[in-house]
Amino acid sequence: MKETAEQYNYKKEIAMEFEINLKDLDNCEILISNFNYDYDSEVFILFRKGKKLYEVNGSHCSCYGYENQWLPELVTKEALLHRADKKAEFKRYSQYSYEYVFPTKNEIMEVLK
Repeated sequence: MKETAEQYNYKKEIAMEFEINLKDLDNCEILISNFNYDYDSEVFILFRKGKKLYEVNGSHCSCYGYENQWLPELVTKEALLHRADKKAEFKRYSQYSYEYVFPTKNEIMEVLK
C-alpha cells in the first residue's frame, strides 16, 4: 500500500515530537495519533507494522518534550477495546487528560476493520 501525504505528515510530526529518525517509522502504518497539547500534554499513537499492532504513550510538561519516550509496545485489538471500555467508566469519575488521548471504542473499531 502506497503511503499517503497524510500518513507521511503524521510520521514527520511523530519523528519531530519524539526526536527519532523518520526512518524509524518506515513500514509503519499510523492508525491513530492523538496529541493533547497543553501545559502538560499527553500522546497516544497506534500503528501497525506488518501484521502486528503497537502503541506508544507519552507525556510531557512545559520543561521537557516527548524525547526518549518512543517505546513501542505490542498490543492486541482485544486489549485496546477492553481499555476503551474502562475509559468510558473512568471518564465518569475523572477529568484527567488521558481520557482525551486514548481512543474511543468506535475509533479503534474504525481503524481495525
